[in-house]
Amino acid sequence: MSNLLEKASIVTTPTAYDNGKILSVKPAPSLSSELVTNGDFATDSDWTKGTGWSISSGKGIATNTSIDSMYQNVLTLSKSYKASFTISSIESGSLKIGIGINFSQEFTEVGTYTYYGTPSNDGLLRITPSNGTNATIDNVSVKEVLGQEV
Repeated sequence: MSNLLEKASIVTTPTAYDNGKILSVKPAPSLSSELVTNGDFATDSDWTKGTGWSISSGKGIATNTSIDSMYQNVLTLSKSYKASFTISSIESGSLKIGIGINFSQEFTEVGTYTYYGTPSNDGLLRITPSNGTNATIDNVSVKEVLGQEV
């Protein structure tokens, strides 16, 4: 039998007992308010757009892109963040989320994706395509993770 005191933690809360084990869950991290401006692309503003990016009809649009990002300078170095976005359509290529120069995996299908990270080099939230990407995005969000390491 393992020593429960070695695994005890104040960040977990006992929730049940099953087959000789105490089950627990970590509390959900607390998040700041939204840091991205115009994450729903309601206007063609607030984003710095790399080659092949545009904003129209409530979407960020990547058209035969280079690897230049669409970005906003909204992050603070050494803080932890939760970033997400929705790929509304994708015909070719891939997209990834960058928190500073730390990047998620590449996403190639329609869906909503989330990435946690800590910027170490710059304060940019990036949406970065692969070369030749044709896709639309929406609902870009980034919030600081408060009081807890990611």
